[in-house]
Amino acid sequence: KLKYHPLKDFGGVSDNWQEFVQEIIRDLEEGKRVLVFCIGSHGRTGTFLASLVALLEPGCEDPIAAVRERHCQHAVETKAQAEAVFALKGMPLPDQYDLLR
Repeated sequence: KLKYHPLKDFGGVSDNWQEFVQEIIRDLEEGKRVLVFCIGSHGRTGTFLASLVALLEPGCEDPIAAVRERHCQHAVETKAQAEAVFALKGMPLPDQYDLLR
């Protein structure tokens, strides 16, 4: 069964974002293949990857910085995306991401 979860370019995430990411984590744990993409692999893809880090690596204090180091220095483009990532950790947005558009 294909799962499709579009995000608006330069937007935030859906209200059920945490449930969706957790569902994808379960799929990965079951050995299913997952394809995530967007045009530049920065905002939407970066947000998804940072969300995975936020949930799968609880010791990682800054999932966005981790994804920017591992994947792309431009990962997570908007304040709304950054807020969504840190919300998964139950944390407020750190000051360094407050200047995102």
